[in-house]
Amino acid sequence: MVPERALANVILPACAHSVIRQKQEGESDVDLKLLLSAIQLALTDSGLCYDEKTNDVGLVLTHESPGADKVMEKMFYLATDLIYNPSKLARFAGLAAICENLVNQVGQNVYEMQSFIYLYFAAKAFNLHGYSLYVNNACASGLFAIEAAAQRIRTGNSSVMVVVGGDHPTFFTKHLWFKKMGLYAKDGEMRPFDRKRRGIVLGDGATAMIVEEREHAIKRGAQIYAEYLGGGFRLEGGHAVLPDISSPSYLEAVSDAFHTTSLAPKQVDLLVPHGVGTGLGDTCEADVITKAFGDFPETPHITAFKGYVGHNLGGSAMLESALLLLAMSYGMVPPTRNCDSPDPKLRIKPVQEWRSANLQIGMKIATGFAGYHAAALFQRDSQ
Repeated sequence: MVPERALANVILPACAHSVIRQKQEGESDVDLKLLLSAIQLALTDSGLCYDEKTNDVGLVLTHESPGADKVMEKMFYLATDLIYNPSKLARFAGLAAICENLVNQVGQNVYEMQSFIYLYFAAKAFNLHGYSLYVNNACASGLFAIEAAAQRIRTGNSSVMVVVGGDHPTFFTKHLWFKKMGLYAKDGEMRPFDRKRRGIVLGDGATAMIVEEREHAIKRGAQIYAEYLGGGFRLEGGHAVLPDISSPSYLEAVSDAFHTTSLAPKQVDLLVPHGVGTGLGDTCEADVITKAFGDFPETPHITAFKGYVGHNLGGSAMLESALLLLAMSYGMVPPTRNCDSPDPKLRIKPVQEWRSANLQIGMKIATGFAGYHAAALFQRDSQ
């Protein structure tokens, strides 16, 4: 995750600055800057070098609605300026002329909201010429993206894949929508699995990973955080917003992950749930966890990260997977922030204080709007 205030500290290649200038046309596009910055940090951390003219380095990008907040913000201020400046409004002959003026000023922004544009700019910024894919599976997008990249590697069709995801929900439209739905925490605190959980708090940022075949990484001396073992993926197809408490879809995604990897639940050392901090969301997810691991399981350690970073929407699964891999690498389990009084009705035991532990197998599960469910298993590298 790259906070906006830290963007100036990320050294981007010249081609990336050129892309930003081409995209911006004098405007700031934080969505693009966050995605490019995350990719640069991942490339630097991995030490990956490649021929910028001829390479098969692929790119998978996920973001729920890149550029949408920018368009909404621009439209809002343009319309407000006309409303509060009658002299400007008087220059237009009727509603049609007003609408045409607004469209002329935001038309390019609207065109660039198309998801392939962000994939194009990210690939162009770093001269990536391999397989490309845009993923939008709501909050579970990151796990779907990692799976897509891994499949390219396993089939031998790509040698290296860059996976990046993020979100920058800072304009008030999304906040007001979640508030209207009764899903936003009034006190500004996310409390996953706590008795006093009241809803989400949005968080902005981006995360990137380098996914490659293990021997390829070893040969070039890369630091390996973990091996992606596989996952389970389902589409519930129920309500567009609320989880279906009667559907087995989320549990089936978790079960599929164990079947795919030939692992058993008792082998998982650390579980990072979606932990969205809403009444119904946490209840449904805790039910899946207890059915998979038993009531009040001693293992795995269960910790949720949204109390630290907020809900990064389409980038959340990527962000929390990266935090999971760091926890495994350091052998430390962070507590579930703001879970001061775990709800006993949920029948799980979120970690409430820092723990050192031998974390060999980690699991990230995620559930998104429209019933996108995913579960991914990672193994700490032994080299």
